[in-house]
Amino acid sequence: MKGKHYVGDGTNKVHFAAVASAFRAACGYSIDKNLKNLNTPLTVFAPHDDIIEQTQRVKPLLKSAANYVDLPDLGQDLFHRALDRMVMLLNRHLPP
Repeated sequence: MKGKHYVGDGTNKVHFAAVASAFRAACGYSIDKNLKNLNTPLTVFAPHDDIIEQTQRVKPLLKSAANYVDLPDLGQDLFHRALDRMVMLLNRHLPP
């Protein structure tokens, strides 16, 4: 469409403004403030994927009751590659 900017492969087009808006929202999210105010148990699964550096940054911000599960042998698609293990981990770390 003339005057509209899209990203995608032609079959899955997304308006560029929507992508930019999502990016700004993610970058502007105050993770440290929101984690401190979280009153429910939190478990972070940390597969060594393309965002492991960002995932590791949250570790010092977690409350002492939180669980950080390092998964160095898994990357993207951890539920596809290791479904039984992930189900076991979910069952272990879900609150009663």
